[in-house]
Amino acid sequence: MSNFLNKYYAYANIVIYVIMMVLICLNVKYKGMTIILIGSFLNFIAILLNGGKMPVSQSALVNASMMHQLALFKHNLLLTHTLITDKTKLFILSDIIPIPKPYPINKVISIGDIIIDIGIFVIVYSAMMIDKRKCKMVTFSYNMKN
Repeated sequence: MSNFLNKYYAYANIVIYVIMMVLICLNVKYKGMTIILIGSFLNFIAILLNGGKMPVSQSALVNASMMHQLALFKHNLLLTHTLITDKTKLFILSDIIPIPKPYPINKVISIGDIIIDIGIFVIVYSAMMIDKRKCKMVTFSYNMKN
């Protein structure tokens, strides 16, 4: 099974991204979904052009204090990501932005990830701002009289 995953993961990852973007396109009528589609497309381009894996900056891993991850990269033990090399295409779309402490979970993200996060924010914000008159929801009020 392990050999099968190693051999075909890149293809599966690309197919999964295509399916995900088709599903996002089917929901583009909702606020924020177009933004998520753009971010997903940027990540997809980086993955597609680099053999089915998202390239990650070694210096960004070091800046995010992710030395344990760096060892996994150097031994090529990750199916989903690879280190940026001189052969990396469109490295600007790769995971190059370190998020170190005090953020609770150190990580390295891409421009596409930031755009996806903005889209998620827009979706949540839009859902929270639904006109109360259109919602059939129980509401309570308290009138304090002197």
